[in-house]
Amino acid sequence: MDNIHSILIKKANGNTVYNSYGDFSMACLNFPFKVTGDTKELPANDWKDENGLDVYIPSSLPLKAYDITVEFGYVGQDLSSGTPNVINAMNAAMAFFKFLTGNSGSGGSGAELTIYSPYTGIGRKSIYAVKMDNEKARFMLKQDMANLYNENVLTFNITFRVCDPLTQVTLNEQQ
Repeated sequence: MDNIHSILIKKANGNTVYNSYGDFSMACLNFPFKVTGDTKELPANDWKDENGLDVYIPSSLPLKAYDITVEFGYVGQDLSSGTPNVINAMNAAMAFFKFLTGNSGSGGSGAELTIYSPYTGIGRKSIYAVKMDNEKARFMLKQDMANLYNENVLTFNITFRVCDPLTQVTLNEQQ
């Protein structure tokens, strides 16, 4: 699958770079093109007997943390002779979310992430997963040669908090 449908993820406590599609069968359907966050509010006094605002403006402006919402999709298929279900899709989405939140495995795998989108070239560190929502399951029939399949598609959003809004990182799968 090409770069437009993958995001690369690295745990802060590990060296392995994971591909959302290659390792979890989760295609990245939409990665927001958010270059950076907003600036933090500066300390100020609004003196009643003076015009304007008395603001301390430092030599560089600190930035706020921000949230990004990434849309993912999972596609699974079963022969149409069976009963269509989304159990595999639900299990795959849950396993992916458990991985992102550090809840996969007995001792946890760490929840601090570095994420990079090869398509947008945007990468950030000090990220954590906030929530998964907007799950939508669909069934479609798909014919492949002589076989007819029930294709189950699950799309959902994962919201990430970006705690370091300034540092740009790049990941590649060979790391």
